[in-house]
Amino acid sequence: MKKKFNFIKKNKPLIKIKREPISDNRGSFQRLFCKKEFNSLIGKKNIVQINRAYTKSKATIRGMHYQIGNTTEDKVVTCIKGRVFDVVIDLRKKSKNFLKWHSCILDCEKNISTFIPHGFAHGYQTLTNNCELIYFHTDYYDIKNSKIINFLDPAINIKWPLKSKLLSKKDFNKKFININFKGI
Repeated sequence: MKKKFNFIKKNKPLIKIKREPISDNRGSFQRLFCKKEFNSLIGKKNIVQINRAYTKSKATIRGMHYQIGNTTEDKVVTCIKGRVFDVVIDLRKKSKNFLKWHSCILDCEKNISTFIPHGFAHGYQTLTNNCELIYFHTDYYDIKNSKIINFLDPAINIKWPLKSKLLSKKDFNKKFININFKGI
């Protein structure tokens, strides 16, 4: 049987996942996740939660979110409608990429997803109106361990492609990281 996924690791630590659809005159079929094929990324972990995010307006930023403690999670993020500028920040204290950001474009027509391992904050900016994303998580949302890095933090200096429009108060009002931030 033909592989349904191609894991592209050249942009480490951000791993792109190229989905291989099956197409015919009726349309196409795509697998979004397969435990057997994803074992090389998530190992013995299981997907325990699947979330859908809908964002109405272009230039909206969501993020930069992560979890700490025993609820750190891996994520597979897929854009199923529209286009987004997808961003991760490396928060691993011993990483050579500590506090560096990496990005890629997720486009519903390009069949690309991203794998985001634990130890990274994640967010995105919509490049079109009416964007929809699906998230596969290896741990449950835990409000006590949920953290945010301000998407405009000068210590990170993300180069967002559009001037931001709509923002959540929770994301916008988050203080910048402290100079003593040691990572996770």
